[in-house]
Amino acid sequence: MMTQDLATILIVEDELIVAESLSIDLQRKGYAIVGIVSSGTEAVNAASLTQPDVILMDIMLKGSLDGIETSKIIQQQRSVPIIFITAFSDRATVERAQQANKPLHYLVKPIRLKDLAQRIESILDSLDSPKAKRKNLPPEIELPAEFPHHSTTVPKRTTRYDDLDLSFFDIDSQAAEKLPPQSSSLFRI
Repeated sequence: MMTQDLATILIVEDELIVAESLSIDLQRKGYAIVGIVSSGTEAVNAASLTQPDVILMDIMLKGSLDGIETSKIIQQQRSVPIIFITAFSDRATVERAQQANKPLHYLVKPIRLKDLAQRIESILDSLDSPKAKRKNLPPEIELPAEFPHHSTTVPKRTTRYDDLDLSFFDIDSQAAEKLPPQSSSLFRI
């Protein structure tokens, strides 16, 4: 499946581990990640350059712009669905997000990959995008070389990732065994 056939996602998240984990997990689900940025200014620029189908936006970001202000600026340039992924669920924050984006797409951390993928698919279906029709993924999905701690392909597994709460950091025991000894202990439970 070619990248242009895949729905494209921009990840705006200031925690690198969270962002990388989201990227890996969403690529496994068959999405193309067009960028990972950690500040509002970078997000505005990246959204303009990459024209993603969906943006995942944390609310607390590096720099002077938070995710809600950033989404307002992006929406002024181009209408694009933004899913807020945040640890903040207080009424004031939700109301600010709702005023910035209609319809509001809001997930509270920790999120389940299954919930996120369903929300993305729902958004793509509502847009009637041809990219939403890409339901039948190949049994293996190639991962980019910049993720050396994972194998280059993800084999079909009996465990369904979308049924697990990955808490944003997913590393299986085989991958952990391939890490240097001082690193692998960090990932064992």
